[in-house]
Amino acid sequence: MIGEKKKYLESLVQKYKALYTQLSGTLNEVDKVPIRDSIRNLEVEIQEIEAEIKQFQFSGSSDADSYRAYSTEWEEKLPKINFIKANKIITSILNKFENKEGAALFLMQNSRSMGAKWCAKNIKSQLQDLGKMYPPCEFEFLSHQQTRPQFFLNFLAEKFQVQQAPGDSQTYLDMIVDRICGSLRRGNIFYIQIEIYSLHAQDDFLNWFVNQFWCPLVRRLSGLCHEHPLIRLIAVLMVRDSLPKDSLPNSLCCRKQTFHGEKILELPLQNWTEPEIHNWLVKFSGLNIQVADMKQMAQSIHRVAKGRPNDVHSELMNEMSKLVS
Repeated sequence: MIGEKKKYLESLVQKYKALYTQLSGTLNEVDKVPIRDSIRNLEVEIQEIEAEIKQFQFSGSSDADSYRAYSTEWEEKLPKINFIKANKIITSILNKFENKEGAALFLMQNSRSMGAKWCAKNIKSQLQDLGKMYPPCEFEFLSHQQTRPQFFLNFLAEKFQVQQAPGDSQTYLDMIVDRICGSLRRGNIFYIQIEIYSLHAQDDFLNWFVNQFWCPLVRRLSGLCHEHPLIRLIAVLMVRDSLPKDSLPNSLCCRKQTFHGEKILELPLQNWTEPEIHNWLVKFSGLNIQVADMKQMAQSIHRVAKGRPNDVHSELMNEMSKLVS
């Protein structure tokens, strides 16, 4: 079925991204060889699966056409179930930068289970209305990696073609910040997204990111905007689990009412309720089933997924696809 092929393709793409992240964090050229080989093999397999999906989609199958139309609509509308609190905060902050330069640093905890990717998608969508998006810098720490600044810096260095300064981490960092600033032009929006698998109490990455990387970058804005006005800097940190209390001190954070572009503003992500799931099904699913059946569907999915957005998404897509394929 086309849905299974798409899921498999998505898993291949995730492996592909993970390998590129691993490559950027590997310093030894010898160790890079098998990683590059794996990347090439994945590229071939991804192309083959994409070709199979394309062939299926254009085979004239009414089932394929029906599923494709429904699936696209579902994915687009799914965030409307409920990200109201987070979206209101995002909108209120980004509206501050409609006609001036600025910076914002957002954080979302329990990112996978709570559907942070949809909030990040909304942020990027709103940013596109503010100006020209510079190619986003999206980096992911894998489960086996320590959350070390060096991996993130190596990723940026490769993206901006910066040679590492031997034995001098501060010079290396300064060179990367200089190259980022030198690449930005008037009206540009520079977007950074970092996915962190897990942080321990002793991890210092958030403190390093805010004080050593983000603040120096933001403080360059005033100088940049004399020649290149309306530059905006936006960063989104997504942590897959809950943060230990000690890893997020108050000194690093702000609230909506006391917003400061150099500090972390956490976005609240909430579980979806049964009525919210039911209302979404009524408004956006397009399913031709009895009212009682739709209520039962919402109730069952909420009970199984326990309201967690990512699990609700999986259950919804699985159950709805059965009714249109």
